[in-house]
Amino acid sequence: MKIFTFILTFVILLSCVDSKKPIQEQTKIDLELIDNIYIKKRLNETDSIRLNNKQTELFVTEWNNATSEGLYKMGPEFWIIVKLKNDSIRKFRSNKNLIKEKNDWTYSVSDSTLISSFWKPELIHISQTDQISELWNVLVFEKGGCLGGEQYISETEFKREEKPLVFNEMDWKNFSKNDKGKLTEFLITKLSDTTKTKVHTCPFFVATTGEMAVYSLQHIHNKNWFDFFEFKDYKDKEYKNATEQPQMWLQNILKNETDRKKIAELYKTELKK
Repeated sequence: MKIFTFILTFVILLSCVDSKKPIQEQTKIDLELIDNIYIKKRLNETDSIRLNNKQTELFVTEWNNATSEGLYKMGPEFWIIVKLKNDSIRKFRSNKNLIKEKNDWTYSVSDSTLISSFWKPELIHISQTDQISELWNVLVFEKGGCLGGEQYISETEFKREEKPLVFNEMDWKNFSKNDKGKLTEFLITKLSDTTKTKVHTCPFFVATTGEMAVYSLQHIHNKNWFDFFEFKDYKDKEYKNATEQPQMWLQNILKNETDRKKIAELYKTELKK
C-alpha cells in the first residue's frame, strides 16, 4: 500500500511540472554582434545562401521571441549558421515553425514559412561566390601571416593532412570546402592583381594578390606551378639572390599576359582530371 501511495504521489507531482518550461535558458541573439547568417539544406554540404540584412533581422526577431515547446525530436529541413563578429558560430536546426539549437529542446516561431522563404536555389551560386570573395579578403588582407615555405606542395605533404598555408586551420578548411570549380574560377581572376597582401613569404617579400592566388591554386589542385611541363625549367633552377628565387620568378611570370593565361589554362585543365 505504501509503495502504491508513493507511486501515485510521484505521478501527481510529475503531472504538475510544466513540460514546456526550458531546461536551460534560451540564448538570445544580439543583432549588432552578427557577422553573417547562412542557410543550408544539410550541415556538411557547401551549397548555402547568405541572408540579407532584412532576412537577418527577421530571423533574429523570430528566434528571440520564440515560444518554448519542450523536448521534441525532428528531422531538420534547414540548418541556419550564425557567425558572430568574435568568430564564434551558432548552429540552428529548423522544420517549419519548430527550431532548436544545442540539444532537442525545441522552440516555435510565429511564421512557419519564414525559414523556407529564405531558401532560393537560384541564389546559391551568387551566395557561394560572395562567400569565397569575403573569406579570401579576410585571409590575405586582414589576417595575413608568414607562409614559411608552406605555399609549395611536396610529395611528403600528400602523406599527411595538408598544411593550411598561413591561414588558421578552420578558415582554410572553410575556404577549400567551396566548390573546386568556383574556387579555381575565382582565383584565376586574381592572377593579374599586383596589390600587396599581408602575407609574407619568409625569408623574402610580401606576396602579391596574384601570387597568393597561385599558392592557393597549388593547394587546391595539389600541384605547383613549376610542376607543369610548360614551366619545368624553373623547378630545378638555382637560387642566386633575393631577386633570383621562386617568388620573383612567379611575380615576373604573372606580369606577362601570355604566361599568366598559360597558368590559368593549366589549372582549368586540372579540373577535368
